[in-house]
Amino acid sequence: MLRNEIFLFIAKKLEGKKGTDKPTIYGITEENYPKFYYRIKTLAENNSPLLKQAIIDAYNHIYESIHADKVPYPLNWYYFDFAFNAGEKAALKKLQKAYNVALNKSISVDGIWGPQTEKALQGLSKKETIAVLCEYMILRRDFYTHLVSLKSLDKKKREEFCKYYPGWINRVGKLDRKVFHVVLNDFFKE
Repeated sequence: MLRNEIFLFIAKKLEGKKGTDKPTIYGITEENYPKFYYRIKTLAENNSPLLKQAIIDAYNHIYESIHADKVPYPLNWYYFDFAFNAGEKAALKKLQKAYNVALNKSISVDGIWGPQTEKALQGLSKKETIAVLCEYMILRRDFYTHLVSLKSLDKKKREEFCKYYPGWINRVGKLDRKVFHVVLNDFFKE
C-alpha cells in the first residue's frame, strides 16, 4: 500500500532524530500523542518486530485526524509531512494559500479545516493538483526560511531554529525527490 510506503519513508528519515526539546520518537511527540509515543518508544527500546506496524498505525491516525485523506493525491503527502513537522494549522494555512495563489482563487487562509477548504481541495483536477503542489512546495521552504529570519526571536530560539533549518530543508528535498521519482510517476500513469 502506497500510504504505508510513504509512512515508512518518513519514519526512516526521522529515526533517531531529536526535534525540539520535547520528547519525540519517529516525529511523534509525547505531548501531542502520548499513547502512540509510549507504545512506539517501548517497542523501539525492545527491538520489537511490532514497531513498524505501530508506526504505521500512529501515522494513519494522524493522517486521518488532519484530513489528509480528503486532500488529493499526491498533495496529501506534502500536507501530511508538513503538518507532521510544523503543525496542522501552519501546514493547512500554507495549503490554503497555495490553492489561492496557484489557481487565482480566494478561500479563507485560516488554518481551519472546514467545508470551504474540503470542497475546494476535493474538486481539483490533476492539473490543478500539480499546480497547487508546486506552489505548496515553494511556500513550505519559505515557511522555514521565515522562521529563522524572524526579528522577534530571542537569541536562544534563533540559534535553535538555525540549527534545525538545514534538516528541515533536507527533509523537504528528500520528500521532493520521493514525490517526483515515485508518486508523480504513478500519478501520470493512465
